[in-house]
Amino acid sequence: GFLQAVAKPIFATMMAETFEASGPGAPPQPKFGRAPAPAKACNYDDWNELFWDPTRLRRSLCLKGATGRRARLLEVCADPADVWARLPEVDWPSSLRGRKSHLEVHSLFPLVASCYRIFLLQTLALAVLMLYAATRPRWGTWVQRAALGLVAPAWMLVYEAGHQLLTPSLPWCGRLWSLTKLVVVYLSPVATFVAVALDEWTALRLPGSIVLPIVRLQLQGEARDWLRGLHIALSAIVALMALAPQGQNTYNWRFYPTLLRKRMPVAVMFWMAAMALAWGMNFLVIQLSGETISSVASLHDTDSERPPLQDALFSVQLGLLLLPVWLCFTASLPFFVTVATALMGFARGVKRLGGMKLVWYRRGVGLSRLPLQICSRVLQLPHSRPEDLTMLRAFKWWNGLSDQELGAFVDVWNTMVLELRERDLLSNKEQAKLSFESVEAVRQGRVPRLFNPLDVLRIRNALPKNREARRRIVAFARSAQMQPLPEGTVQQMPTLSILIPHYSETVSYETKDLFTEGGNSELLHYLVKYYKGEFRNFAERIGASGATSGPPSASEGLDLGPGTDDSLESDTDEPGSPIETRTGSGSDISSRFGRAEFEAPLREWTSLRMQTLWR
Repeated sequence: GFLQAVAKPIFATMMAETFEASGPGAPPQPKFGRAPAPAKACNYDDWNELFWDPTRLRRSLCLKGATGRRARLLEVCADPADVWARLPEVDWPSSLRGRKSHLEVHSLFPLVASCYRIFLLQTLALAVLMLYAATRPRWGTWVQRAALGLVAPAWMLVYEAGHQLLTPSLPWCGRLWSLTKLVVVYLSPVATFVAVALDEWTALRLPGSIVLPIVRLQLQGEARDWLRGLHIALSAIVALMALAPQGQNTYNWRFYPTLLRKRMPVAVMFWMAAMALAWGMNFLVIQLSGETISSVASLHDTDSERPPLQDALFSVQLGLLLLPVWLCFTASLPFFVTVATALMGFARGVKRLGGMKLVWYRRGVGLSRLPLQICSRVLQLPHSRPEDLTMLRAFKWWNGLSDQELGAFVDVWNTMVLELRERDLLSNKEQAKLSFESVEAVRQGRVPRLFNPLDVLRIRNALPKNREARRRIVAFARSAQMQPLPEGTVQQMPTLSILIPHYSETVSYETKDLFTEGGNSELLHYLVKYYKGEFRNFAERIGASGATSGPPSASEGLDLGPGTDDSLESDTDEPGSPIETRTGSGSDISSRFGRAEFEAPLREWTSLRMQTLWR
């Protein structure tokens, strides 16, 4: 079947990449011991990216025993429906080996190459500030000003080196196009800088004009102005192109983040403000450090009878004075950007999640607006305001909904409450108090206290006492207030199917893991102690499911410790609270849940609360 012909060969190829069999019945051992895997070893990320890329996948999937282009599965199958039927014919070892997307090198080079835009911006800003601080108000010579245009080409060389060396999946046409763009576009300011520098050196009549005949370049009048203007324009264009995002939506994700035009001015102003604040602080540091270096250099020049060793020590002193400037500048911009991003992200997050509703919902206030939001924004039902809806009638939210909207919300809400009950996050009493009776009961004003607009002062107590149940209800209410909600329907959401192999992992707990000859196991004792309220709800649920031989319940001698009052106002039943579980006479869990009809529900309950594949 599919498991033997497709799934197992794929998993065997993946395991053979970094593991090797150690014997029959023994678990596989790492092929490289305790050392990290080589940079060219493939992992799950590489194979996922391979299956996401249609172009690479078309070249990779080859059939067994075939050669040439006829060996490619996706080119042989003219009808897409034939691909699934011919998957067992694929030579999976040759199709999946050597498909590394990005090399994983244990060094700082990948970090520098991938984050080159940050370092480019930092280096350019540092060069500008140091030039102004050292030569103001003249801004240095033309050669010094023209040298600022070399910052972007230098960092593009670093980026291109990382792109070429660390991306083995890059096709040759892509490599050639990237190198051509580097030489023709990004390195063009180097040629204009050489021309500007040679013209400057010729005007100064430096000895270099004797050594290099090409240095004898001398421009006059408008030609010199045109050359300088061309260098400035090329440097600015290349810097802007280098600072632009290089990534593309390779896999055509419909949810790929894009910067909308209407948000671009706000984003540009935000980054300019953050950088201006950082660069203002950096300029003060550079200016103070420059004055210190100038004073030290002046003292050094006045001493004419200094020994040679003092000159060497002076160079070390200058390096030590410049090092704090570089460290301060390098760390300052990320610091200011991080703080500004955190503040802006907090403000935008609060706005998107409903503003002050974040506080209200945690207190259970404001949920009376939830039905309309769910019907109009999530369920996308047509809504029309009733003609007889006055301000007094609108205070009761159900008067503004049609029977279709009201019935849909009641169904959604009751389904969610039922799921919380089936997960033992609610008791029977809490489920009854949180559920709607019917649409007719809602029209008559009989609604759960959580949605009663006349009981807003005590609505906090209407939330269930289980922390996870409260969190899910509040998250459900907040998500309906998000601005904006994702567009489209559920059918348009992208789907991903990923198979993950497992070896010797616990799927679900057995009865022997929960009970011993002496009674409860340590695992069960811990789970009942930690999830005390949920275990009480579990005992109540399976007791109400129809057992006839004395079902266990929280009221039949099963003493789970203090705080057994299940009123909604009690808030002491929290997961992880330091509660001692007493299992004295008549309350041993094994004597009540060890019967055959209760073993399966108890095993499921424990497996869902531990790291098992059942979960």
